[in-house]
Amino acid sequence: MDSVSSRIAYLRGMHLEEALGEDFLTALRDFVVRVADAFEVKAAHIAILGEARPHVLAASDAEDVSLGEDRLRQRAANPAQVRILPDTAGFAGFEAGDTGFYAAAPLRAGGAIPFGTLALTDPAPRPDWRPKDTALLETFARLLGELFQQRGQAQDVLNERAMLANGPTGAVIWKAERGLPLVYASDNLGRVIGTEQLQALKEGGSFERIIHPDDQEDFRLAMHGHIEASLLNIDLTFRVPTQHGMRWIRQTSQTPALAHTSERLIFAYLLDETHQKRLEQANALVRERLSMAVEAANIGVFDLNLATDERIIDDRTAATLGFRAVEIDTHVDTWLSMIHPFDRPRVERKIRGVVPAPDFVKLEYRMRHKDRHFVWMQSFGKVVERFADGAPLRIVGTMIDISEHKRDELQRTKQRQLLEVLNSAQASFMFSHDIQAACNGLFEPLLRVAESQFGFIGVMRHTAEGNPYLLIPAISDLSWSAEARAAHGEKMKKGGLEFHKLDNLFGHVVTRNEVVLTNRPALHGAARGTPAGHPHLDNFLGLPIRFGGKVVGMIGLANATEGYQQDLVDLLEPLVTTLGALIHALDMDVERQKMQRELEARATTDDLTGLHNRRQFEALARRELALARRRGHVLTLALIDLDHFKRVNDTYGHAAGDAVLKHFALLAHTVLRESDIIGRMGGEEFAVLMTHTSLEEARGPLERLRLTLAETTTPFGEAAISITASAGLVQSEGGEGELDALMRAADGMLYRAKSSGRNRIEPPPPETARTDAVVIPLVKVDPVKAVRAPA
Repeated sequence: MDSVSSRIAYLRGMHLEEALGEDFLTALRDFVVRVADAFEVKAAHIAILGEARPHVLAASDAEDVSLGEDRLRQRAANPAQVRILPDTAGFAGFEAGDTGFYAAAPLRAGGAIPFGTLALTDPAPRPDWRPKDTALLETFARLLGELFQQRGQAQDVLNERAMLANGPTGAVIWKAERGLPLVYASDNLGRVIGTEQLQALKEGGSFERIIHPDDQEDFRLAMHGHIEASLLNIDLTFRVPTQHGMRWIRQTSQTPALAHTSERLIFAYLLDETHQKRLEQANALVRERLSMAVEAANIGVFDLNLATDERIIDDRTAATLGFRAVEIDTHVDTWLSMIHPFDRPRVERKIRGVVPAPDFVKLEYRMRHKDRHFVWMQSFGKVVERFADGAPLRIVGTMIDISEHKRDELQRTKQRQLLEVLNSAQASFMFSHDIQAACNGLFEPLLRVAESQFGFIGVMRHTAEGNPYLLIPAISDLSWSAEARAAHGEKMKKGGLEFHKLDNLFGHVVTRNEVVLTNRPALHGAARGTPAGHPHLDNFLGLPIRFGGKVVGMIGLANATEGYQQDLVDLLEPLVTTLGALIHALDMDVERQKMQRELEARATTDDLTGLHNRRQFEALARRELALARRRGHVLTLALIDLDHFKRVNDTYGHAAGDAVLKHFALLAHTVLRESDIIGRMGGEEFAVLMTHTSLEEARGPLERLRLTLAETTTPFGEAAISITASAGLVQSEGGEGELDALMRAADGMLYRAKSSGRNRIEPPPPETARTDAVVIPLVKVDPVKAVRAPA
């Protein structure tokens, strides 16, 4: 469709020819006068460009009204874009020379096809025109377009209400989304469904609730077809109980594409067919058709006439669906309404399309049984008559129940899919030991196999107080509020949601260690409703995940298209068992890692001081010596011994000696650098390896450590214990020398420090030979913290 034709069709859809009353035209004239004044131009006008004869609809200047359609088209050029001509000289449509300036912005309704322009004209050019003037003109045009849209929508409502007000057909409009929010109900709807029922709808009640309970699922499936399967037209019959008896209502619903809005709406037209239904029921016993010789073969027959929209079936076909033949309306829409919403589009395309020679039609699809479950049917028909265009007019053929075959086929397919998912999940877990990744990997395939809309996988965990809760590593997006969805996303990034409240349907699975299978969740004893914003649960399946008979998690599934059966529980048993093993393996791995960390800490750490033990210190020292040799770094090794430590033990006891050792360890961590390696070599002897540090550079921090130890005391009971330390230093240039040799050299220096009076470092700095005035700042240490071993 070209752009002009598109605009014509769009204008007709807006009903402007009906909506343009004198009051509206007067308002438009006043509007353009104000626009002309606002921009200080001679004239402003509104032009409609999509009609067969484009014309000026409203103008502030009489001369603009007489503009011909050719000049209008030439001036608008491309009506979809803003056009600004500060000087019109040389442009088509302005040859007369009476217009020196022209500016126009497109008129749209709801961002759709442009149907006209808001234009400004002036005899003189306007070189002073600014971008903000253009923006203001576009704003006026947008507001004007919205005004036209609202006028057209109002006219739509008036037309429909006028048509339906006194007729036998009621009308309902819903938003095409979950919950079916009511947009409109015609005033005469009460005559169709009952005044009490209409009042309940207007008070916010659900339309589904006024329908007979046995027909509610058909209604849900039909609406689901509009919302999810995008079916455009659905014909449905249901019952509505009223105080005056049962009413049979026929509903025709559609989801048309609306030109003036992007919102999807469901338009439904309802007709009271109670009288007709009673006549049909009265005559049902006399309608016996198509008694076929193939009955012994358990095959049914049908005769479909698309010219009369009639479909006749025999008793065997009807019995397959739980009916007698006389109980099923012969209209083709009745048959189509019984087909599964996911299969119906394919069936309709097949029977209404062009069937090539040899004129055979073969179809497999699901039909709803009288008991509400679905039956797989296979139709094999022959086209015996055609319309002039070649499309089938009449098809006759056979029908057979293939449900058992389909179940076996579906079971095999699902088993194969589950096996693939299980192998993938196991491989993922064994590689990464990430239970969340493993659960997420199998979650979507699980939903497909279970034909479920929502679900989650939960792992049992316990709080520090021992209370059980569910950690959720995988869950559906439940379309909560924006805030809830954001919080949900953040928690999933951090490892999963947590369900601490288990006094509900979910918790019943893990606290009772039993399967919960219910196709009416609201009636289950453990049901506690759903949180605000949470989707309604039509059905629910909860499977405990066990290992060794103990619950370690659960799978929750909800809103299966056809409800849940025991077959699915049996099918998922291998998956549940595998998940139990994975969760148990994860728990064991976590416990193993914890024990390994504890063992490593015990093997490398001195229990009393928290420093490296001798073995760990020597291992780290050898590693640093090797690095120093490769890279040519200098390092210094110090051996430190506490002076007269035996006196502390003899005077105050071994507990006091332990406190002194902890005190020294804390001072060492406080004074020395983080890069320095500190170890307890045994008893009261310690070692410090200072990398990238010469002997002269090492003396400063070690001297501070010596002086700080000498100036502080270790509190022990009511006593304050003083102690000093001696140290021997040795330097390794470029990592030369083995650790044992360095240790012996440092020990020799330590012996010299002890022999020279203790509480000193050997070798001394060069200036010590000349003066004893060495000033080194002390480090302040909290005496309370001094008795605690470093972390």
